[in-house]
Formats: sequence, C-alpha cells, structure tokens
Amino acid sequence: MLTLVGQKGEYFVAACDCAKQHSVRLADTTETPSGYSFAPIICDCGAKHVMSRGKTVHPAEIERLAVETKSKSVLVVSLPAAYGYQVLQHFDLISCEIVLGTGFLSEWNAAVADFWGTRSDRFEGKLAQAKALAIKELKIKAVEVGANAIIGADIDYHSVSTNLLMVVVTGTPVVLELS
Repeated sequence: MLTLVGQKGEYFVAACDCAKQHSVRLADTTETPSGYSFAPIICDCGAKHVMSRGKTVHPAEIERLAVETKSKSVLVVSLPAAYGYQVLQHFDLISCEIVLGTGFLSEWNAAVADFWGTRSDRFEGKLAQAKALAIKELKIKAVEVGANAIIGADIDYHSVSTNLLMVVVTGTPVVLELS
C-alpha cells in the first residue's frame, strides 16, 4: 500500500510497502461511473498503486478498476458471429443472473397501470436497470477470461415471485480480429 506523506507542488511524497519514500506524480485522474475518482501511480520500486482523494486503494482494487474499464470496449452481439470480424478463439459459455426486488412503489404503480391498461414506468425502469447491470457483469466476465467480444448473447426475463424480477444474460466470449 502507498501512504501519502506530503505534497511538494504537483508531486506527492509517499511511503511504499518497500519502506522507502518516493516522489510520485499522479497521472490523469479517471472517474468511474459511480463517481469514484482515482489516479494510477507507479513507484520507483515498480509497485503499482492508486491514489484517491489523498487515500490509498489496495492493488486488488486497481485490478478490478482496470478490468471494469477494459470491459466497456467489449462488443456484445446476439448473432452467432460478428460480421466483419474473424473469431480467433472461443471460450466456454458465460452467464450472469441479476435478481432485483421491485419494491412497494413499483408494485403499486404496476397495479394502477394494470387497472388502466397503461405502461408501468417503474417496472420498466427496474427491468432496464437489471438488464444493464447483467450486461455490464457479463462483459467483465468476458474480459476476465481473455475475450474482447461476446457472440450469441441472449437475454431472458423471469418473474421469480410477485416482488422479484430476474434477468439472465448468456453468451459466448470470443477473441475477435477485424477481417
């Protein structure tokens, strides 16, 4: 772990696990979708760290953020192939399941919508939220196995109980190259 000791201009003085103090400069700050700001740091000793608002982040968190960032570029298609690309490597099927509670207001909104024959905005919002989260997690799983795309993606929706919705996303992770 890297511990902030002081600051000299745009440089930070930090103590590393190697028990030495290093003068390190923060790289460009990156912000995650959740609003978490971080900046990568590489010490003279070669250790990689992340500084966040003057605090340190464990190296495992760096790896998670790197995978999450890389997963944003993963191509997801429902077709059995991505046209214009050549499949270099296939991996085993991956899936992601998201179960989401609907909540009292969603249930009430759905009952009113059912009575009047209209759409339930709250239920639709919950389904969209679960779908987006499931696809995001599927992309992360693809990156973790070494893929850069997912082909044959399928999304299924299920009602587990009256108050629980489930979204299941499956696909085959592959390594693609422009043909």
